Amino acid sequence: MINENSDNPILQEPNIKYTLDAVNLAKRLGCRKFIGAGSQAEYGKVDTVITPDTPVNPLTAYGMAKYSAGILSGKLCKQLELIHIWTRIFSVYGCYDREGTMINYAMDRFLKGETAKFSSGEQMWDYLYEDDAGRMFYLIGELVNKNQAYCIASGESKPLKEYIMELRNLCQSDGNCEFAEQAGDHCTIGLQADINSLVQDIGYKPGILFREGIQKILRHRKSKYFEEAKL
Repeated sequence: MINENSDNPILQEPNIKYTLDAVNLAKRLGCRKFIGAGSQAEYGKVDTVITPDTPVNPLTAYGMAKYSAGILSGKLCKQLELIHIWTRIFSVYGCYDREGTMINYAMDRFLKGETAKFSSGEQMWDYLYEDDAGRMFYLIGELVNKNQAYCIASGESKPLKEYIMELRNLCQSDGNCEFAEQAGDHCTIGLQADINSLVQDIGYKPGILFREGIQKILRHRKSKYFEEAKL
């Protein structure tokens, strides 16, 4: 399901302006390069492994705005003589993620012993923990000195249902999972990223396994609930 705000052209248009403002600010601050945060939504629906060179075909206003921001910031960087690096971020998760994510929704249901409902979960997915994502961006800034596009992901993917079941087990929950049946004529579209060019350029491969990331989030959320309970 497409989030209503993500497909609202009026709400997404500022993505472009803010990106160009950031390029101008980078120039005024004396930076030599600009690293933009794009999105996998720029690719649209792809049923194969996605590389930085995969043709883009955004289907939502959010994806279209991000793609436009990438193209126009690249043009502005050329005019300002800045190196332009455009990253397309896949599914980054962590302790400070918004509450509406699948992981936070499922974790809250499981910790309460309730039933969590999902799609069929058959689509391939790639999850990257926030610490690894931050490290990748830092190393791009330190080491990459050419115009380039990268996929920001773990480079490892498996069916979403497997992530959900692993999450449930880590929560040690009595809660149930309900998966919708997949229609026979439905084409399963997921997220599978190729990060080989990025790993080669920065010499770093994500090292935090999904279960390790979930354990970090569990400790954080349990601590948060404990602090709120004392108020």
